[in-house]
Amino acid sequence: MAESVQELSFQNVVDTILKPQGIKVGGYPDNLFINLAEKDREKWQCNICYLILRDVKQCDNKHRFCATCVFAWSMTYGANSDKCPVCRSKQTEYSDDDKYNQEILNCWVKCPEAGCALRCTLQDFLRHSHGMKLYESSSVTALERAKLTRRPAPVNSFVGGTGFVLLPSVLPDQGQGRQTAQGSIREGRTLLQDMMLVLHLEMELRRRALDRFASTSNSSPVNRQERDRHVSEILAIQEQMQEITGFLNILFSITPNHPNRHTRNSLGAADPTDDGSADDSDSSEDAQPSRTATQL
Repeated sequence: MAESVQELSFQNVVDTILKPQGIKVGGYPDNLFINLAEKDREKWQCNICYLILRDVKQCDNKHRFCATCVFAWSMTYGANSDKCPVCRSKQTEYSDDDKYNQEILNCWVKCPEAGCALRCTLQDFLRHSHGMKLYESSSVTALERAKLTRRPAPVNSFVGGTGFVLLPSVLPDQGQGRQTAQGSIREGRTLLQDMMLVLHLEMELRRRALDRFASTSNSSPVNRQERDRHVSEILAIQEQMQEITGFLNILFSITPNHPNRHTRNSLGAADPTDDGSADDSDSSEDAQPSRTATQL
């Protein structure tokens, strides 16, 4: 179904920024490993792609991710892109987890290339030609180079409960045409819709995790705690989506129609340059964008 729609924003970062730099996003598939125990699979699972961690990074609260996954996450314009995807703590940098990284590198794997019978540790496989072909290119240099292409944060933004929400000036500056206002409104709508797509992606990731918990008979306290955490996060995401929906409804209600409408300044006074020929209904309608911007 619209799986591609739900993942559009995250995938857009992967396709337009990371792939052109030769960066392959995600972890190692389970079937690469020989006799991977279930407890190890759960322990070494990336909280974004749900594969086995590759180049392990962790937040301040020890939530772990593939370096490429959390890098792609941080480059979206999502409401929480500057926070840990799990605990929502503010993160300016994710640290290396050398212990987990080495544990995973010491695991035995089998080469997935047809006709190749190589079996060795993951660390040795990554030096093998087939391993280099599959998993090379997650270097810090490549990631830092990609980081330079990230768009700057919006300048005119409002910090709401969901993070940075762009609120473009609805009324144009003195001397600017009506087209500027319409463009600003469209820009605001587009950004909010992009943020909604990111939240849909988050929601889908949490629901997949819940489905996996439902399919296992393991009801240990740790599993129950993890399941409850995902439920809480889904509820929090729903609240964020409601907040963004409110902003979208406001912007969609602002629809300039007539080029000669009576305009008002931010205090509600009539524009002295207007000839006053527009009717009263048009005047009150045109004042609405100014009130909306003030309320927000």
